[in-house]
Amino acid sequence: MAERLFLIDGTAIVYRAYFAFIRNPLYNSKGQDTSALYGTVNSFLRIIDKYDVKHIAISFDRKEKTFRHQMTDKYKANRPPTPPELIAQIEPIKKFFKLIDLPEYSMAGYEADDVLATLAEKFKSKYDIIIVTGDKDFSQLIEDRVILYDPFKEKITQTKDVLEKYGLKPEQFIDYLALCGDSADNIPGVNGIGPKGATKLLQEFEYLDKIYENLDKISSESIREKLENSRDNAYLSQKLAKIVLDVPIDLVGDENFKFERDNLKKAFDFLKDFELSSIIKKISRKDKNQEIPLEKESASSRIDFEPILIDNEKDFQKLLKELKNKEIIAIDTETTSIDPITAELVGISLCVDNDKAYYLALAHQMAENLEIGTTIEQLKNVLKGKIIIAHNIKYDFMILQNLGWTLTGRLFDTMIADYLLHPTFRHSLSACALREFEHEMIPIKSVIG
Repeated sequence: MAERLFLIDGTAIVYRAYFAFIRNPLYNSKGQDTSALYGTVNSFLRIIDKYDVKHIAISFDRKEKTFRHQMTDKYKANRPPTPPELIAQIEPIKKFFKLIDLPEYSMAGYEADDVLATLAEKFKSKYDIIIVTGDKDFSQLIEDRVILYDPFKEKITQTKDVLEKYGLKPEQFIDYLALCGDSADNIPGVNGIGPKGATKLLQEFEYLDKIYENLDKISSESIREKLENSRDNAYLSQKLAKIVLDVPIDLVGDENFKFERDNLKKAFDFLKDFELSSIIKKISRKDKNQEIPLEKESASSRIDFEPILIDNEKDFQKLLKELKNKEIIAIDTETTSIDPITAELVGISLCVDNDKAYYLALAHQMAENLEIGTTIEQLKNVLKGKIIIAHNIKYDFMILQNLGWTLTGRLFDTMIADYLLHPTFRHSLSACALREFEHEMIPIKSVIG
């Protein structure tokens, strides 16, 4: 198996990171907006840790106009100006990558897309290429040795995914944009032909040239007229959409691609200056975890934590006494379905500190159980007025309400909190645990089958 080379579309990642926080920007005590900086660095850390990255490079768009602007001054002319708050963060973001010795390749007159595509073309014979971006335009580059990875959606795009989404092969994607255009980049396409029409034509004739060579074979007179009237725009759009593979990058070998995770420590002072302490903790926590030999201790067992089963009245009464003295209690219901209307309660998990949690067995087959009715009633009385924490608390609320317990008072939902902090990320409990604590939860199927 070949080694992997990760090529990061820096411009796309920075924009996505900034707008992910547009409703709730992050500011430090100096009044600096750090949304894009935090989001970009955090995404980068997830990538290198998830995939154990050893070879990587990044590219950013430059301020100069590109060869596409020479074809038409309308190219990307409809885009709003970059927010000044984002502009102020671009250089600090580049400085972070420079501090950790991550190679940046950019060239005047070309976009980051072109630079990354050129690197991919040059090194795909040696590496499996993973282009890190959320930009669909890169779909045209996908092949056996080149795939895309969107770090915000945590989604990999391969040939089969392009076929599934567009009904086309990756090599047809340029002509797809030539026909239906792209409003984001102000690529005109053929007036009157949308995505469905473009896909249908390409499925029948395969490529743009063949479409125009066989206009007489198109049954719809309306479609023929649209194609004839927009021939020049179609071929202009094809040129604008095509990512070039021959940017004259001054690059001899691939030595600069090598990346060591220890390089991240070189940015600690920089991160402290911007008050991104959570990023420093994440880097340090990962380093500490890596010191433990994998053969001696698994990822899940590294947490010093005791689960306690409560399946008899004596232990339950002891637990109630402990709960009376606690102000904050985390709760989770185990049920027979994800539908709160039809689901039946099987058990309840409770946690009041970092060291242990309790599981109340209520309706397990071939096992000891507490009596549901009296257990719910006693919990309702003891937990009244306390702060209740849950993940997707709406579900737990409905389950308990069906049994006569309406949660009241101060309720805190960690799923909502995660959405407010990371609007574009996955918000499942397992995703949050992995992202915030580097803890991989044990899948429920491996526990109960």
